[in-house]
Amino acid sequence: MKITRRPAFMMAIALAAGLFSSYFLIIYEHLNILKIMIIIEFIYLLLYLFYEFNFSKKSIFILLIIICFILGSILYAYQEYKYQSKFSIINFSDCGSCKVLAQILFDIGDLESNKIYLKPYIINKQQVKYGKILITSEKLKKLSDGDLIFLELELSEPEAALNPGGFDYKIRPVCGSQPA
Repeated sequence: MKITRRPAFMMAIALAAGLFSSYFLIIYEHLNILKIMIIIEFIYLLLYLFYEFNFSKKSIFILLIIICFILGSILYAYQEYKYQSKFSIINFSDCGSCKVLAQILFDIGDLESNKIYLKPYIINKQQVKYGKILITSEKLKKLSDGDLIFLELELSEPEAALNPGGFDYKIRPVCGSQPA
């Protein structure tokens, strides 16, 4: 079987292999091994570029497979970092009453409900970079998209999806809230 027979399929397999390798290393809390693996991937890429790479079809194809594997590893690791970071909104769930400085973000596809997303910048005098707050409010619906507001809220993790396979806010960095 030729190695360049199905290039898109092989690159998709390499991307998936990178995603799954990062996923399992993060799930089983082997973060040091993940860091070492990503460094080794970059070293391998550099060695391949300097010593093995020529401009043939096969060489370019192997280079693309290596790059897809590295992209898969880094993309998943970065998304998990955002979720577990000290700047994530998840750190403030179930902490009681919180003072929040946030920007209003309306969901364009949801014109009829009272759900509003808030992009928090500061919660209890600590900077927040990752995550959103989902609230239900008629009063905030009267404000404009992009307005900055200061609220006092009780943040909590959203409930899990009730329908199997339904959208689950719990697996994304989103917090629900109740007015304090």
